[in-house]
Amino acid sequence: MTDQPASPAEDAVTGPAAPTTEAGTTSLDGTVARGTRPDHDGGTTRSTRLPEPTVAAVRRFAGWLARGSVGNDLLATLPYWEALEHFPELTEQCFTIFLNNLELDRTGEPVNEDHSERRAAVWLYAFCTGTVPPTDAPLQPWELDSH
Repeated sequence: MTDQPASPAEDAVTGPAAPTTEAGTTSLDGTVARGTRPDHDGGTTRSTRLPEPTVAAVRRFAGWLARGSVGNDLLATLPYWEALEHFPELTEQCFTIFLNNLELDRTGEPVNEDHSERRAAVWLYAFCTGTVPPTDAPLQPWELDSH
């Protein structure tokens, strides 16, 4: 007897494969995704991963925020990195604002990444200075909502 999976639909890492239908799960770009993930009760649920362009936009934003270059023109002279270091929840709020503003086309390609970054930078600017930059609108409640 070997330690091979009982069938191609089962292996030691993922366990039994979730039942699939002919259609599978449709992603934003219309392709079929057949991935599964564990459910909270131990079962499995089909899931769709974020499209690569969306993941890339979030990755870029994370890099800019971590390197201290988010909203570079707006925040270049402000010590916002020190604020992030002392108040980690500010990082979470920046991601909330970025993602609440981010809009995607049908293929998952961000269409307003610069605007989303700017809105997060406006919030950091307001946190550090106590005022919104004169060229920007105040943040709206929906932008700040972490759901």
